[in-house]
Amino acid sequence: MNHHRPRAFAVIAVFTVLVGLFYVSPWRPTNPAKAESTFPTSRDAASWPFAWNSIWNLPRGSSAKLVPAAITASTGMGMTVDEDVLVLEPGAPKTNIELNTAGWDGSKTRCGSIQTGTVVARDVPIPANFSTEGSYLGATPNQSAAPLMGDGASIIQTQPFHRCGANGPATSQYVFGQDNIRTGTGIVGAHGGSGMSSLGGTLRLGELVPGGAINHALKVNLNCAVLCHYSGGEADGKSGFRWPAQAADGDASNRYRGSVSALQMGSLLILPADFDESKLTTEPAKIMARALQNYGAYIVDDTGWAVYAVSTEWSPRGRVIDEFQSKWGHPFEAGPTSTCADTSADCLWAKDMARMFTALHVVDDNSPDSIGGAGVRRA
Repeated sequence: MNHHRPRAFAVIAVFTVLVGLFYVSPWRPTNPAKAESTFPTSRDAASWPFAWNSIWNLPRGSSAKLVPAAITASTGMGMTVDEDVLVLEPGAPKTNIELNTAGWDGSKTRCGSIQTGTVVARDVPIPANFSTEGSYLGATPNQSAAPLMGDGASIIQTQPFHRCGANGPATSQYVFGQDNIRTGTGIVGAHGGSGMSSLGGTLRLGELVPGGAINHALKVNLNCAVLCHYSGGEADGKSGFRWPAQAADGDASNRYRGSVSALQMGSLLILPADFDESKLTTEPAKIMARALQNYGAYIVDDTGWAVYAVSTEWSPRGRVIDEFQSKWGHPFEAGPTSTCADTSADCLWAKDMARMFTALHVVDDNSPDSIGGAGVRRA
C-alpha cells in the first residue's frame, strides 16, 4: 500500500443545487445506434454517484489517441487493493472525527495517536457498529474516506480514516474537498498522490459478481518509481501529473522514473478496442476487461512497491474483497505470475489481471473538453 504522507493541494469546494435521491440523467449516447441497446434512465446517487458527465461516468471515445503504457509483468509484480472507506449512511448517529497523528508511521497506531478533543470533522453520520479495527490490509493503509452527511448529498473526504472498534472513536488526519454525490464533478478528494476523489472510481459491492457489470471508470495505483513519468519542464506546468489529478507525490521529482511521458499521475488508462477478451480464462477478469475497455481507470496513487492496486469499497454494507472471496472462491489480491504455475482459480485470475495491466494504454487526449478522448462513446 501507499505509506507516504499526502501532500497539501488546492481544495475545491463544490456548491450545487440539491436534487432528489433518484434523479433522471440527461445523458444520451453520442451515437445511439452504436451504444448499448438499453441504458438506465435513473440512478441511486449513493451507489452510482456524480453528474452524468463526470470523469467517472463518461465512456471513453472510440477515436481516442492511445499511447502504450509499457507496463511489464516483471518479477515480484502482483495485485493488491487500496480500500476506500465509504460511509454513505446519512441517517446514522452523528459522530465527530478526531485527529490522529500516526500518519503512515508503521511504529505508531492510529487509535493510540488520537488527539482527544481535536476534531477534524463534526457531526458525521457513522453507524454505531461500523469498525475498521483489526482487519485492514497493511500496517498503515491509505483508507481514503467519503462519509455522506445528513443532507443525503454532501460528502466530506478525509484520509487516513479509521474507526477504533464498534462504538469507538472515529479518527483521521487530513480533510480535503467536499463534493455532491448527485451533481458534483467527482474529481477532487482524499487520494494523497493525485488529490482525486475518495468515492469516484471505487469498485463497488455488487459489481464484480457473477452476472455483474462495472458501468464507470475505475481507480488504480501503480509503482510510480518505475512507471510514472516526471519532467520539470511540462508545457502545462504540471510536473509529474496531468488532468484530472490535482498534484503528484511530494517526492515525485526524485521518485518518478517512468519512460512513457504520457503516463503520469492522473492519466486515464484503457484497454484498446482490439484487446482479445477470449484470451481471458476467468469470468471476473472478463467483467473487469469490459470496464477497462469502455471506461478505463485513472491513476490516483503510488503503491510504493512492485505491485499494482485497484481501489475497492469498504463500507458498513461490507467489503469488496470479502464479497469477491465469497462469490468466486479465491482472494481478490493476486501474487506475482512468476510464481504462479498451476491452473487453480486464483492463479488464473492473477494471470488474467496481469495480462490486462500489461495491455493498458494511456488516453493521451483525455482533457476537460474531451473526457475519455475523441470519438463516439463506447457505451
